[in-house]
Amino acid sequence: MENKKAIIYALNNDVRYKVLKMLSEKEDYVCNISSKIKKNQPTVSTQLSKLYHLGIIGVGKRGNKRCYYLINKKVKKIIKILEDKKIN
Repeated sequence: MENKKAIIYALNNDVRYKVLKMLSEKEDYVCNISSKIKKNQPTVSTQLSKLYHLGIIGVGKRGNKRCYYLINKKVKKIIKILEDKKIN
């Protein structure tokens, strides 16, 4: 998938958006992410897998856990813009 289309696709889902917002702040584990966004772990894992295959996030091993992190810095900029423009 083309990079721009992949970013739009990634941001066009509530769970993926919340995950990317979290990962734009710091790397984290699936158990922490699912707890913070109040979604079950299989749902979050599915979306993390999609984001990984789109080339937007990376994953590394920390002991026996997988740690996810944002690798596409454009996504971080877009999320910042979107969050700055939110109407409260």
